[in-house]
Amino acid sequence: MKRWPTVTAAIAGAVVAFLCEITVGTALSFRTSLPTAAKISIVILCPAIYLGWRSAWLPPILNAMLYAAIAFGIAKWRIANKRANSR
Repeated sequence: MKRWPTVTAAIAGAVVAFLCEITVGTALSFRTSLPTAAKISIVILCPAIYLGWRSAWLPPILNAMLYAAIAFGIAKWRIANKRANSR
């Protein structure tokens, strides 16, 4: 099994979480609220951002782990599916 999809997904997850963290932090610093579409997008892209005990570095790490686990699961499922169809 190739590792690059899992590594790429982990990097993408960290980048997405970092950008979501900046977006939420900017909105909080300006004392404004995000539009509903932005809130829904952030919750879908980075579910770890709304943890109550989070700090600035935790959501990118948790989101990277989540994206990597999803990519790993999809890769394992594809391998199992190829083996089942080849028989």
